[in-house]
Amino acid sequence: LSAVIRTEEQERQRFAKELHDGLGPLLSVIKMLLSGFEEKNSPEVNDKIKGNLKQAVDEAITSVREISANISPHILNNFGLRDATESFIRKLRPAEGISINFKTNIDNRRFIYNVEVIMYRVICELINNTLRHANASKISIDLQLQGDVLYLEYEDNGMGFDVKQAESDGGMGLSNMQYRLNSGNGDIKISSESGRGMIARAFIKCK
Repeated sequence: LSAVIRTEEQERQRFAKELHDGLGPLLSVIKMLLSGFEEKNSPEVNDKIKGNLKQAVDEAITSVREISANISPHILNNFGLRDATESFIRKLRPAEGISINFKTNIDNRRFIYNVEVIMYRVICELINNTLRHANASKISIDLQLQGDVLYLEYEDNGMGFDVKQAESDGGMGLSNMQYRLNSGNGDIKISSESGRGMIARAFIKCK
């Protein structure tokens, strides 16, 4: 009975992480796109926002299906880590006040499922945290493959926060990111100061 209870609790925690890390960023994108839809915009801008909004909603629906069926994210299966990240970022471009610079050397290289989904979730969670909490205008994402290790450096120019306090509060998905990366023989370190934005450095082994 104890083993069954532990297993059920682990499954609940896993689904909670998938819902938080998978749907959370998409719902933030939808909210931001809706806030950017205004009558004062040109018809072209609003049409672009509507198109991206429809795509984000479709991906949210797909994500729910994938979580319920316990399968990997559709966008990663079809396009890989680079294209999935670029697709997520493109949805944010119509949102006013956010500039996102993404560079990588992985090109179209594919990695094993765990590596792709873990790093993708971490990137989405970091972006989601910036959108929700940082009041930033710039995000920089640098994803580099060196040997058998995939390195991520993420930076925003937001208001910053107390890292130790955030970790102790268990908020901002920090424990989820740490848990995911540790499960893939990786890690993440976050540094931030009030008024000076934040920098997150993460890595995961590809083999």
